[in-house]
Amino acid sequence: MRPANSMREHTPHLLAILGVAFVAAVVITGIVRRRTLVEVGAVFAGLGMLAGPMGLDLLPVLGTEGGDLLVAALSGWVALEVGLGVSLRSDGGLAPGGLRAGVLYATVGVIGLGVVAFGLLVGLLGTTDDSAWAYPALVLAAASVAAAPGALKGVAAAHGADGPVRTAGISLARVARALAVVVAALSSAVAEPELVIESFRALAPAERILGEVVIGVTFGFFADVFLADEPDDRRMVVILVSLSLFATGLCAHFGLSSMLVNLLIGGSLANYGHLSANRHRTAEALEGPTRKVFLVLMGAAWLPPDDGMVWAVAALLLAARVSMLRIAGGVAGRAFDPTHAGFRIIGFTMVAQGAPALAIALTCAPAPQALAGSVILTVVLFSALINDLWAAFAARLVLDEAGEIPTTPAEA
Repeated sequence: MRPANSMREHTPHLLAILGVAFVAAVVITGIVRRRTLVEVGAVFAGLGMLAGPMGLDLLPVLGTEGGDLLVAALSGWVALEVGLGVSLRSDGGLAPGGLRAGVLYATVGVIGLGVVAFGLLVGLLGTTDDSAWAYPALVLAAASVAAAPGALKGVAAAHGADGPVRTAGISLARVARALAVVVAALSSAVAEPELVIESFRALAPAERILGEVVIGVTFGFFADVFLADEPDDRRMVVILVSLSLFATGLCAHFGLSSMLVNLLIGGSLANYGHLSANRHRTAEALEGPTRKVFLVLMGAAWLPPDDGMVWAVAALLLAARVSMLRIAGGVAGRAFDPTHAGFRIIGFTMVAQGAPALAIALTCAPAPQALAGSVILTVVLFSALINDLWAAFAARLVLDEAGEIPTTPAEA
């Protein structure tokens, strides 16, 4: 008893030390990223493991009320950012053919990786009910498709690159990650049992999805009313964060998907709001910090899998994702321009997995103690960390192949 009491007495001090360590990690990894363009996410995942059940047991994990609410709030905000990034208006910034290419990429990626993931899960971890692996397979496929447009933007800015492949790659990532969130939300609605709201009958999956769509679109139009006085960027972000938190709280109360509702809020604003798409994109500045927090939470929630075959699944799915980048990326590239060499390998601008991929894993994964939850967290966490290491290199090769990197260094 005495060690436990002593630990509780020192918890505030340990949390303060953890906060200082997080700030130091942000500074150090920022310096590394500026010099090498490499995102060292493993540092934040390591902090989470230190603060989680395997270490000091300071942070709430999945399955606790506080942990689930924190994940829902962060995931809702990330989904709203994703929705804001998909504007079909003339000022939306999507490359010509971006929507069609993104749909093709996401469709090929989700179906292909979903089938491969299901086969691996059944073959290596199969139980008496093999159909139970269909949901984890779809979640893994959706998380693999959710790319990070900011990674390509950073590489292009560092090398002074500009051109159709850069623009198309960013557009492809924006559309694909939005569709990944939709796939994850729909899969969750179908996989979970019928939702029972207090003093109301049970809702079937289709009714639940319809309710989420209505709430999301309605809140999106309300959000545009709150932004009617043309606030500055800081006030706009505060308004959007507040609205996202309110929508997430409502979803938590009724058992709805905060990600789908917030995605539709952002999409409604991006396509029907009176502010320009560039103004909305100001909110994307918070995606980087949010991803770092997600890595800490995933590290805290992750537990070493009891079944060693989980690592085999993770390694094989990582290899399958590389193949998907080539195949699905090639399909999407031909939708842009079948004659341009750079478009044939545009999928390799999608190596990095951003905050939406981590949000999908944390939101959709069952309890980490369950085998399915352990598989989802292990595969997505370590895939994201490994992909961080070569994402910038791959994106640079694509831009170089497309001839969009100047032969002389860009002026500072």
